[in-house]
Amino acid sequence: MIKTMDRLDPKLLQLTDALEDAESDDEKRSIAAEIKQRQKDIMPFYQQVAIQFADMHDTPGRMLAKGVINDKLQWRGARRFFYWRLQRRLKELELCKELKAAGMQHKDAEAQVKQWESELANGAANLTDKQAFELLSERPPQMDEWQRTQQVSSLIEKLGGSDPSNALDAVMAWMSQLDDATKASVESKLRGGSDAGADV
Repeated sequence: MIKTMDRLDPKLLQLTDALEDAESDDEKRSIAAEIKQRQKDIMPFYQQVAIQFADMHDTPGRMLAKGVINDKLQWRGARRFFYWRLQRRLKELELCKELKAAGMQHKDAEAQVKQWESELANGAANLTDKQAFELLSERPPQMDEWQRTQQVSSLIEKLGGSDPSNALDAVMAWMSQLDDATKASVESKLRGGSDAGADV
């Protein structure tokens, strides 16, 4: 703050110039004392300005008003807040890791997990960390459906370059081992590919 005063206050600027031009030691001591007194006199004003500046940017109330944060954290509940925040993030990261292992980019994986959270909460906004964790604590059914879709897409892609008769035999044998939900997904994919081929 002293540097700010030295840079902005006209009288301090004059005194600093005078100190540089002073020749005798007595004159230098006198001007230095004036500088210290001036800094002491205007310090309360600069402190007040600094407090108001901080209040415009960094206080919880101001950040909440600007929408930078969702709520102000009360010290009494801080431990509980951070416990559930950590539990939620660890669960989200666990699901993201599975999605990334299947080839999804990290940003897309996070967005997908957030979408599943919203779907599991029936679109409810502002879920608490505890609520989100509890929704994700059991494997989201949407993830199983997503993995089935990925498996189907991967299989169809691999069979695309195979001999048609061998590919068909492989598909039929594979489909006979599937549950009804996965089999329906495969049939839907195959119909979609067939329709696309007909349009070409």
